[in-house]
Amino acid sequence: MTFSSIFVADPGGTTGFTYWLASNPSKPAGGWQLPYLEFADWAVEFIHSAQPGTMVVISEDFTINPETHRKPGSRWSLEQIGVLRIAAQQCRQQFVLQDVGDAKKFCPNPVLQQLGWYIPGKVHANDALRHLVLYFARIGWYDGQSFTPRIGAAT
Repeated sequence: MTFSSIFVADPGGTTGFTYWLASNPSKPAGGWQLPYLEFADWAVEFIHSAQPGTMVVISEDFTINPETHRKPGSRWSLEQIGVLRIAAQQCRQQFVLQDVGDAKKFCPNPVLQQLGWYIPGKVHANDALRHLVLYFARIGWYDGQSFTPRIGAAT
């Protein structure tokens, strides 16, 4: 699948997100944070604005464990993952889940800073950016030192 955009979310009560566009391939467009429902509305509209089959939608995964019921608002992440999955399916976009631990281990703050993508004070936006870096590494665009987009490359 080739793509012209990537949309990434770190779902939760405050959701961090970012997107990357092939029309400006050197860096993501930025990083933002929105409250739960405001993000869901924005994300659906954004995903639906892309041509079918041209976007990769990435979300941090959420694992249910024995502590889940003790965390207030833990369902927010699950609900947002569902919203993203359905919107991606409706628009024939690729949907990818990534483990939180993989992204945080692979891309700590110094890596985001080295890339010039770190946003001070925006914890959730930085988490979304970590998932973007991890995805780029998995498709061969980031080697741990440099970011080299290959526009039009199959994933």
